[in-house]
Amino acid sequence: MSQLAEKPKRRWRLPRRLLPRFSMATMFVFATIVCIVLGLVVRVAERQKRAVEALRSLDVVTIYYDYELDEDLKLKQDAERPGPDWLRNLIGVDYFATVVYVELSGDTINHLLVQSEVYEVTVPGDVSRHLRDFSDLKSLNLSAAPITNRDIEHFASSTGLRKLDLSYTFLSDAGLSKLSHLTELRELNLSQTKTTKEGVVDLRRALPNCKIESDF
Repeated sequence: MSQLAEKPKRRWRLPRRLLPRFSMATMFVFATIVCIVLGLVVRVAERQKRAVEALRSLDVVTIYYDYELDEDLKLKQDAERPGPDWLRNLIGVDYFATVVYVELSGDTINHLLVQSEVYEVTVPGDVSRHLRDFSDLKSLNLSAAPITNRDIEHFASSTGLRKLDLSYTFLSDAGLSKLSHLTELRELNLSQTKTTKEGVVDLRRALPNCKIESDF
């Protein structure tokens, strides 16, 4: 008997009918979606970047990003900056981190107003309008800043706000109604404002989980 030749081993392959097939149209749609998402990311980051630069140029603001604060919004001792150093230095930290804390110095703003001989809206308006570009604010301190009811709309969309200080501002009951949807608020200071007892009581009903400090 002759020795039977060994059959070569067949390499297993995934059947072609099970391999994914992508048409040119599918690939075009996918590429379009990716471009749209990247465009939105760039838009948000650039708006935040411009807002940070504008506020810091006035030298009236303290700003912290999410990587700099812990869950209790306290400053970390050794915060590590996100993203590769070379890329962060190239395009900026705003592509990797979100502003969560903003504190405006009312005394400095008032000093700017006196210097520029503007006593109503111009400088504070420029300051407050940039707040809308911070989409994920957690803490906002506007104490003693010349903030009015109409300035509230600039940060009223920040539904993640947990701490808000509006003490010593021109806020009245009309402005309080714009805060009633901020259900994540846990601390709110309304001391020395133009609000009334009735307005504060109504807001306490709307925000039962928020500790509201006021003159009443």
